[in-house]
Amino acid sequence: MTTLEKIFNDLAATSRKPSVIRSATAQQEYLACTYAVLQRPRQPDSPAPGEFGQYGKYQQGRLAAVNNLLPEVALAPGALRIEGAAREVLLKATAMVVAPTSPDGGRLGVIPVHDAGGGVYVADTPIPMSRTSDLGECVAHAELQGALVKGCIEHPEVILSITRLRGTVASYTAILEDGDELMYVLLPAADAPTVGEIVMADGSKLRPDAWNDKNRCWKRLKSGERKMKGLGNPISGRREAAKQEQPAVEPVKQEQVSQEDIEKAATAPVVAQVVSAPAEPVQEPEPVQEQVQEPVQEQEMAQQPKPQRTRRAPQATGKYNVAVVQQLANDMSAQADPTDVEQIDAIIDELRALRDLQIVSARRMANLGTAIAKLTRGAVEKYSQIQALMK
Repeated sequence: MTTLEKIFNDLAATSRKPSVIRSATAQQEYLACTYAVLQRPRQPDSPAPGEFGQYGKYQQGRLAAVNNLLPEVALAPGALRIEGAAREVLLKATAMVVAPTSPDGGRLGVIPVHDAGGGVYVADTPIPMSRTSDLGECVAHAELQGALVKGCIEHPEVILSITRLRGTVASYTAILEDGDELMYVLLPAADAPTVGEIVMADGSKLRPDAWNDKNRCWKRLKSGERKMKGLGNPISGRREAAKQEQPAVEPVKQEQVSQEDIEKAATAPVVAQVVSAPAEPVQEPEPVQEQVQEPVQEQEMAQQPKPQRTRRAPQATGKYNVAVVQQLANDMSAQADPTDVEQIDAIIDELRALRDLQIVSARRMANLGTAIAKLTRGAVEKYSQIQALMK
């Protein structure tokens, strides 16, 4: 039994229902299981071209088009050869992150990573992309099969390369070569994003951005820790101004709301947090105004006419503008992917929420304008009377 056949058997045995497709062409024989395809020269007992045969104790499988198993048909060109010290580092890693392009636009490659827990992965030195290698344009996370790692470590003479399945965006395979035999092994990918942050060997931090659920990959890498953007000095200044105008209790409540928004932004999708944000400040102002104004009117301002307190209501609602501006100032960390229906639906929902916010804001501005016009009209009339008396 050859080295690659032994590794193939170890991979086939890990399937829940082990079955092997055994077929052949005029020159080659092909063995295919759930995770791997082995190409080797025809054996004395190989099935005739176009037919299928039994392989060991495994259940016999069949395939409509045997030519789909050929490496030149199944694999994309431009494999990345992993050799030397890089081979040893990759085989000892927990997984690998394929990132052809760095945040600054340069070439990156395959990053061996170790799971530190909590979505944080510590990276070894990246394996750079060669001029001829082509691993796509997205960022993907893949794991090396245990039997594959074990076989490559025990047999350093086996040549190891990484490539993609032809016609896919981020389905990666490992190619093993030993003499006149070749085997390619599918590398499992996560069904959901599990990498939140990558700590590089030099201490810098990268984070994947714009997850594509259909292709199970990200669009790009970004520099720095995952954090909220768009909360610069202008917002801080408005928050401080709101604190000076409001009673001591109110800024504490507003600070709690802002902090919740920041915590959600670190875990929730960017679209979802912006969609849900406008509804809270739009619906809550009137009840809060009543809670703040009624005690003042009953205890301290009993002699002051109620219309004057109503005209001053915008001061109470001004604090909610801070939360609204914070949400609207947040940068979108992902662009809409035309293949991600859920993301497009979420953006449409956000547009509807913003439309509702604009309608409510326009109505509020109209009411405020009317109130100002009434105040101004009385002052103008008195001024006209004074002018008439002075003539």
